Amino acid sequence: MPFYPKALIFLLIAGTMTFFLDREERQGSFGAVDRNYRSFLMANTQEKIEEPSVTFLKIDDPGKGVFGEWPLGPVNYSILVDNLARNDPKVIALEPVMGWHGGRDEVELSTLRSSLLRLDRNEVLLGAELMQNPSGEAIRDSTLSLFPQLTKVSGDRSRVPEFTRAGALPEPALMAISPMLGFTRIDLGDSEAKRDRDSFTIPLLARHGERLVPSFILMTMVLEAGAEPGAVEVSFDEKLIRIPGGEGLEIPIDEGGRLAVHTGIREAVSKHNADILILDGEQDIRDQLEEAEREALLSRIVILGTDDEIARSIELPKNAEKISQSELFAMAIATIQAKRFIRQVPPVVEYAIWAALAGIGVWLMRARRRGGLVMRWLVLVILYIVSCMMLFQYSGQWAPLVAPVGIIASILVVGLLLPMVRVTEPVSDPPPEAEDQPAEA
Repeated sequence: MPFYPKALIFLLIAGTMTFFLDREERQGSFGAVDRNYRSFLMANTQEKIEEPSVTFLKIDDPGKGVFGEWPLGPVNYSILVDNLARNDPKVIALEPVMGWHGGRDEVELSTLRSSLLRLDRNEVLLGAELMQNPSGEAIRDSTLSLFPQLTKVSGDRSRVPEFTRAGALPEPALMAISPMLGFTRIDLGDSEAKRDRDSFTIPLLARHGERLVPSFILMTMVLEAGAEPGAVEVSFDEKLIRIPGGEGLEIPIDEGGRLAVHTGIREAVSKHNADILILDGEQDIRDQLEEAEREALLSRIVILGTDDEIARSIELPKNAEKISQSELFAMAIATIQAKRFIRQVPPVVEYAIWAALAGIGVWLMRARRRGGLVMRWLVLVILYIVSCMMLFQYSGQWAPLVAPVGIIASILVVGLLLPMVRVTEPVSDPPPEAEDQPAEA
């Protein structure tokens, strides 16, 4: 078969397959394929992790009796915050909701309130819970105004998890000092961390109508950058959150405002028990701490969170070990600090990959023997897999798998099913006939 018709048939088939496969991929039909592909890349590359500066202080093991009560009350949290502040952390993030439903007196609450007031407003973050309950009473504007609002938003925000009312909030005595808030979950809503084989996706945003509010994780990063929530930019077209301050920070998200967190980052999170902040006698807390413990608190984000057996309810992929929501939040913050993002390549790069594969396919249509075509096709497959792994290794970017696989499969199918390009011998011109010679006289 001549080369040009065969190459044209290949381009028509590959182009048609690419169009339909890409359309289905954008509609989410191959979501499971992409998740498994990302898991394969993460499991088979050793990406360098920069050292994150986040410490998780675990409030656990109530049987030890260190705190004298369980769960902890305002006085114990006040002691932890005061002793933590003496070690100069960058941000103190209290993940448990500081609300006791009227079970504490004003003296206890005023103790914690005084501890929070001794800190700058941008140095401490409190957690709160939202709720998605369409049949219940809608959230009041006065309550909604307690949460920071993100105003620089572009693109379609309809897939962001929605909330309709406030759930658990800090005590009114604490809310009176106007603390920074970040939501930790949306009760009955789509805010749970979604688990893949080697990663979780965690929401950084929640939506009430058209209004967006930041999560506990996102607000922690905003405070660390010294930025204001109103200056944060959210682009659903680019799938990015931009936090100003310093060199600036870009966080890749999906169409629902979620961040992908690989479980391998867990080993990079510094973890200590919160009871290291309980004084042993009258000495200064800084004298009591070991050097490694002091370094784990100085100029870092410190998350105080419950980590007892009940709190450890999130099962890690591939094993039966469980972690708490607080530890998962620390892993997400470490992912952002270390810039160990898992992001999709820009469309222009994706199109360039398609064009390169199509060009190689056209070249392979010249093959004159099926054995040679198969060998070259296998080399192409190996080179493509290695290239994808190197791209992920050095940039954390991945290209959707389905469309390129369609092009690569088209090369083999068209190349083998259609007749091979014929080898034709060049046809030489016949030698000129000898002219009639005049007869000799």
